[in-house]
Amino acid sequence: MDDELRSLLARVQAKLAAEDAPDPTVLELCARYEASPELAGLRSRKTETGRIKHLVRLLGHLRVSELSLVKLDDYRTVRRGESGSRKQTTRPATRNREVVRLVRIVNWALERKMVRGNPIAGAQLEPEENTRRTSIEAED
Repeated sequence: MDDELRSLLARVQAKLAAEDAPDPTVLELCARYEASPELAGLRSRKTETGRIKHLVRLLGHLRVSELSLVKLDDYRTVRRGESGSRKQTTRPATRNREVVRLVRIVNWALERKMVRGNPIAGAQLEPEENTRRTSIEAED
């Protein structure tokens, strides 16, 4: 009987410890980041807010502990199928900047002890086509 009681006590303590640990959703983190002086100090605040909008729309319901590289791949797949502001599909550079922003937001929260870790810290970026297209000159 004594062993059963100890086992039950250990399970209850573990459950209470897990509930006390911070594990906000992506939506909650993004909302706190948008209200932070760090975002307010960026010159590209409007652009970053637009990127955050897509992150919240597709990943906002997830807890930070549920984020994974697989979920980021799913996010990229969904964003790849959506059209951007110029009626064409979103480009890899756009998706990369959105993922980088999410990683930075989770790192920002980690520095403030809002989360226990960053499960997507090692996120790889998609290859980008960055060749500059030039026009043909009259001599050519």
